[in-house]
Amino acid sequence: MTEGRDATTESMLDGLVGDASAVADADEHLAAGFYVTASFFEPGALEAAADATGGGLLSRGKRKSFVKLSRKQGFHLCLVESRDGEFHVNVPEL
Repeated sequence: MTEGRDATTESMLDGLVGDASAVADADEHLAAGFYVTASFFEPGALEAAADATGGGLLSRGKRKSFVKLSRKQGFHLCLVESRDGEFHVNVPEL
């Protein structure tokens, strides 16, 4: 979780995806990786999430937030903003 008011950057999100991928490679039971921030996700971070999940403007897959590592392995990527004491899910778009 990022507690400061600075934006969550693309490199921070890339770190989460890389670390979660390494865990998923070691343990097939990883279901999701969450990044919770008290500020916001910069556009580059949102683009990195779209790239990691195979999403984008034309994506129509039913697993919008799924990071596919292999044919039968992967995890869901969730980006959450904490605002005014409440959580707001940014990815996947609900």
